[in-house]
Amino acid sequence: MRVLRGKIPVAVVGLVFFPSIGWAQGTAVVRGRVTEAGSGNVIAAAQVSVTTTRLGGLTDNDGRYVIRGVPSGSVTIRVVRLGYQPTTKTVTVPASGEVVADFSLTNAAKTLDAVVTTATGEQSRKSYGNVVATVRADSLAEKAAATNVNELLQGRVAGVQIVQGSGQTGTSSSIRIRGTSSLSLSNEPLIVIDGVRIDNSPVPGNYSTQRINNFSGINPEEIESVDILKGPSASALYGTAAANGVLVIKTKRGRTGATRWGVAAEYGQVQQPAQFFDNYRAWGRNIVNGNPGTASVLCRISDQSLGRCVRDSLTTFNPLMNPETTPFATQPRLQLGVNASGGTENLRYFFSVERQEETGPYRMPDAEITRLTTARGKRPTAEQIEPNQLDQTSLRGNFTFPLGKNADLSVNTGYIDRTLLSPFDGGFFAGLSFQSYFAPGFRTAFNGNSAQFTGDIMSVSQSRRDQRLTGSTQLNWKPFSWLSNRAVVGLDQVGGYSYRFARANEGTVTGWGPPGQTGGKDATRSAFSRYSVDLGSTASFTLTPTISTKTSVGAQWFKDTQYETVVQGYTLPPGAQTPNSASIRTSSEFTSENATYGAYLQQDFAWNDRLFLTGSVRTDQNSAFGRNAGNTLYPRAAVSYVMSDESWFPQSTLLNNLRFRAAWGQAGVQPSTIAALQFLSANTVPLGGTEVGALRLAAIGNFDLRPEVTTETEAGLDVALLNGRVNVEATYFKKLSRDALFQNPLPPSFGAGASQWQNIAAVTNAGAELALDMRIISRSWFDWSSRLNGSIIRNKLVDAGRAQLAVTQGARNVVGYPTFALWARPIKSFADANSDGILTENEIVVGDTAEYKGPTLPVREAGWSNTFAFFKSSLQISTLFDYRGGHYNQWGFENQRCISGNCRAVNDRSAPLADQAAAVATTSARLGNTVWGYFTPNDFIRFRELSVSYTLPVNVGSKLGARSTTIALVGRNLGLIWNRFPGIDPETNGAANNAGGGNNDFFSAPLLRYWTLRVNLGY
Repeated sequence: MRVLRGKIPVAVVGLVFFPSIGWAQGTAVVRGRVTEAGSGNVIAAAQVSVTTTRLGGLTDNDGRYVIRGVPSGSVTIRVVRLGYQPTTKTVTVPASGEVVADFSLTNAAKTLDAVVTTATGEQSRKSYGNVVATVRADSLAEKAAATNVNELLQGRVAGVQIVQGSGQTGTSSSIRIRGTSSLSLSNEPLIVIDGVRIDNSPVPGNYSTQRINNFSGINPEEIESVDILKGPSASALYGTAAANGVLVIKTKRGRTGATRWGVAAEYGQVQQPAQFFDNYRAWGRNIVNGNPGTASVLCRISDQSLGRCVRDSLTTFNPLMNPETTPFATQPRLQLGVNASGGTENLRYFFSVERQEETGPYRMPDAEITRLTTARGKRPTAEQIEPNQLDQTSLRGNFTFPLGKNADLSVNTGYIDRTLLSPFDGGFFAGLSFQSYFAPGFRTAFNGNSAQFTGDIMSVSQSRRDQRLTGSTQLNWKPFSWLSNRAVVGLDQVGGYSYRFARANEGTVTGWGPPGQTGGKDATRSAFSRYSVDLGSTASFTLTPTISTKTSVGAQWFKDTQYETVVQGYTLPPGAQTPNSASIRTSSEFTSENATYGAYLQQDFAWNDRLFLTGSVRTDQNSAFGRNAGNTLYPRAAVSYVMSDESWFPQSTLLNNLRFRAAWGQAGVQPSTIAALQFLSANTVPLGGTEVGALRLAAIGNFDLRPEVTTETEAGLDVALLNGRVNVEATYFKKLSRDALFQNPLPPSFGAGASQWQNIAAVTNAGAELALDMRIISRSWFDWSSRLNGSIIRNKLVDAGRAQLAVTQGARNVVGYPTFALWARPIKSFADANSDGILTENEIVVGDTAEYKGPTLPVREAGWSNTFAFFKSSLQISTLFDYRGGHYNQWGFENQRCISGNCRAVNDRSAPLADQAAAVATTSARLGNTVWGYFTPNDFIRFRELSVSYTLPVNVGSKLGARSTTIALVGRNLGLIWNRFPGIDPETNGAANNAGGGNNDFFSAPLLRYWTLRVNLGY
């Protein structure tokens, strides 16, 4: 809080540099109500404004609005709400008193007059030469019961893929917009909240092997809308950070009128619905000198076929599904939130507070609780019994102060306190997945696990606490009708503390730092701050009756600072919990500071409000650039033509609107903070029989290092049919990322590190997007609206320069093929030559060199959502189906299971021959240990979301003292409608991360299923 208080006055003090601002003198009032044409339903959160002024507001939950201080005379009132056709009305305002102006809006799935937020401010969609997707989070969150922002985007925007990754409470999914462009840097979009850039990097000190990003904690309940700028042709003015697109998030605002209270309560269940595979064990005895031995061994069917062993029996056991040993249980999720909004002409406000508690579907088995209680003399702690828990408190306050008739000041502040416990799992040998997935097919002395008890595994605690403050102060000033100015000062600050901890005589015997069960603690304290200053001005002129112009200029400054301290302490005395109590101690610290300076110029021309031309350029300098790199320029050009507004365009109920658009632009991604620097590192060296301190050259740096620059061309059209009941957006795009950064290996003779960052590669992404919105049936008693969106994306590495690309099997980069595609020596053929039902390595033919199998990022994606409304929308049923296809999964878990000897294909002679061939090939050195047989199709359709909501009649809700009452039942990740992936879950992906790529289910837990009952009360 101290840092934010230090920054807010900067914007306030800045007011003294502006000329004096006149205060509102008018006393006239315009009020009214906005409803939906046909049904008569009220429309909340509609934007009502007096054109050519800054006067306006939002309708309240009853559809009513009040605008005070309106000058007398004839004025035009305009109403805009996403999903409806905009409407204007001219009224005569008296010198005092009030006038009533009611509006009835016609429903439309899309409207070209809707407002989108860009780097220069808000502008109409029809004047913008790019496709911009908008997600109305305020209406979705109330009935979708989303646990994070990514769930609001999932399956709803063409070209946007949410790469799920892992199924643990609190973990993060990844966002990919129009493919993967970078080989080494982040492929995540830039995220802007209320004009402030926020951090979306992996949390420091994440001791879980699952992906956890800073964006995970952003509360979807606080968000009003999300605008998605999909590529450099739209995001060029955001400069060095925007090559992967931009999410522009606007949080909720106050509405003029009496204070309106909202209460939302959720209770739900979190489940692990996966059907885990059985572990197998083929029991037998080795053949020694032609006779079976006496010792019981694992007798693989391939060894049996070759006469190396004789088989006695086959057993199976599944520690993850057995009710006595399973670590999974259905667990609760609770959420309670309260918000208030309202205001007058002098102040509009929005407050919210929310508490979320979720227990992940992990629970120590009762037998393990009993065992540990007996061994320790006390019951395991609550966090050991339930090692996956999320507790989060979110606070937000947004305020808008009008400063006279032509200026206003907005202060937006959000605070999050988040604590996450994660299970000891993932890539650790002693973790839960390793110990259960790779255990032999019988109930071992470790209750079915390989070598560690589940209770000991869960006794290793992993925790992360973040305290995040995000705030912005924005001044909007319009001193003249033709000039508007904007100044934004903001801060995003995250303070975190992470640890992994096991008490003395507890935890796993091996798997991480402590030797044996001697106890230990790894801990990281971190502080991240991102400072933002954004200044902009726009001058608008009407040159002729048909031509108007807008000139926008701006300057920006951003600074990131990150400080970390890492400590380890192993072998703790009984009762100790701090690293400084340990016998073995180490520590380190890390500091990173980065700054960006930028400026832009944009010129817009409009002809008859139907043809729009835009040209702009941005220049950036970043402290991570090499000293010889200089400034980087990011140009943009765009055109939008609303042909249907021409007088000669035929008027028809079939074809209502037709717009053509095209855009070209560039944006970048900066190198890591120290990639360009030459620096020394401290070491000790033997001198005179003792170790003394010394310095050595750790990196030679690269003075010519530049940002990766992505150039994009986009073209498309928007069509409205059947009186706006059907709307189509079709888009083609092509991106070329040049100067892609790569860590190229250095010869040992350099004596300075193993590699150097160089700008040497180029990657293309090209594809097509389609979005179809339909109002299929519209009656007072029944309404059916549907949205179908999808895309096809082709990705290719077109140049690698002098890069020495890895040639290991699995995900690799090869010029002329998709990035991070799957490569291995192919299994050409196999045949059961002796007809014994078993394959051996002599019956399998493998290619001599690695070949391409397929991409790891989906080539095709689609989402299909439907909303069925009954009885004037009092009862609504919504569904969402999500499709991905054209890509492959490496299926690492099954590969490793077969290597360890407990999969079906190794032990059961009835297993399909293709599975046997994959298992034999991966364990055969003669066949190159190829993993080709585990490159599996990953196409699927998931029933992503089901929501059933009912708004109670007013007379029923009033008995609770509520103005409105809605009850919703929501299910998420309900099941797979169709699936080609043979593994447990097609969306598990241990390779999901900000940077890089790949698709491998290794290390990742299957997705969770949620059932939630939500009650919304309005007062």
